[in-house]
Amino acid sequence: MPRKRVAEIERFMERGRSYRPRDGFTLVELLVVIGIIAVLVGILLPSLAKVRQAALNTDCASQLRQLATACQMYLGEQHYYPDPLFVPALSGDVPSTISPALLNELSPYLRTPTLLGSESTTDMPKILICPFRSQIELFQQPTSSFGFVYWITGYAYCARVNESSNITGTVLNAGDIADAKGRHRGVLWADTLMYSTSGGNPIGYSFFHLSGGINFNPTFGTSNTYQPWTCQHRAWSDGSVDEVNSGDVNLDASRVTTCASYRLSIPGVFDYFYYF
Repeated sequence: MPRKRVAEIERFMERGRSYRPRDGFTLVELLVVIGIIAVLVGILLPSLAKVRQAALNTDCASQLRQLATACQMYLGEQHYYPDPLFVPALSGDVPSTISPALLNELSPYLRTPTLLGSESTTDMPKILICPFRSQIELFQQPTSSFGFVYWITGYAYCARVNESSNITGTVLNAGDIADAKGRHRGVLWADTLMYSTSGGNPIGYSFFHLSGGINFNPTFGTSNTYQPWTCQHRAWSDGSVDEVNSGDVNLDASRVTTCASYRLSIPGVFDYFYYF
């Protein structure tokens, strides 16, 4: 081999032996990588929150549809819908208070276990609890008042609140309510959405579908404003489930008697306005 060619090969091999790979990253490179990750996280977090919100909405609508289907099956066998929680001391039905008796009437159709009335909402079957309500650590234990046990599940049972036994309850929009024997289309179940007053003074709004934080009234567990409220699902007796957005319901206190569906009232003591 020519000496010139041998010399070139030796110089090439010498360069290879003298090369040493660099260990790790420089500080500048690390800072750049961290900055890129921070930007990506900032972009992705809002998207992930929206995806989670959408998933919870889907779960909620599905659960309400199953609850309404159970009521329809009960109607087919008994020829009337299950009783709501009628409280004699209040002389009215209270849609947002869900009793063990109601849930146990529906348990054969939902394939849920019989409830004793001592369970917390965290120990109850998932289908009975609004997914959004599960994120709020209030009212998780059953409540016993006026001789009845009930839960705040995030759902309201809306059927039959137009019956004659309901003395202090007033139907404000009869077309929204399923009658006892299912003779016309009406709402069977809905997400809790209500406005309350006590002695003519505002108590606040009750709802669980919300976006962002909320400041609760510590005495009543209500919100002084409805602005965080996002939507409400309504499960009808024909099997359909509507999602009503916040822009489609007027929750202003001045319009409550015309926009709400049902009012439970003891004059001068309290007023509960339910939307469904």
